Amino acid sequence: MNPRQQRFVEEYLVDLNGYRAAVRAGYEEKWARHIASRLLRRPEIAQVVEKAKEERRERLRITADRVLAELARIAFADIGRLVVRDAKGLALKDTSALSPDDLAAIAAIEVSADGKGRVRLHSKLRALDAIARHLGLFEKGAAEKRDTTPEHDEDRLPAREILRRKLAQLAGEEVPDDAPPLGEGE
Repeated sequence: MNPRQQRFVEEYLVDLNGYRAAVRAGYEEKWARHIASRLLRRPEIAQVVEKAKEERRERLRITADRVLAELARIAFADIGRLVVRDAKGLALKDTSALSPDDLAAIAAIEVSADGKGRVRLHSKLRALDAIARHLGLFEKGAAEKRDTTPEHDEDRLPAREILRRKLAQLAGEEVPDDAPPLGEGE
């Protein structure tokens, strides 16, 4: 690698943005995207980048488990554990009384000049999305792959069979789980 390519690698490791890394490394802005793409496909550069990223993960002890645990703290946060109702409305509980999981879900606490405060949580939706993607829940056929428990076996029945069973329950009739689906044997 030449010195400018080495500089590109160093800059790329800052924010993992190839375009910005190429510009900061001294490549022309109009060609930066193309150059970054080409450089990142070169085996010797890709290998150096991957090695540096692995060393960083080890140095910081970042594992998939730690990342998922942090996402779970955000995704499953409950605002009810963070606030209390007082005479003025809702107020943040004393932060010393909050668990580390609850504190991790807070993105910001903003207090205005008049003393009114506001709590902003990290995005539950983004955290849930990241977890779901990691678990492969959005992949084609994911519903068939997931483990089901007996109480969720109903999810696999056709809609009209679910409706038939619900109607039978409402009528006080019992429908055994092994009853043939509607249209078979009737």
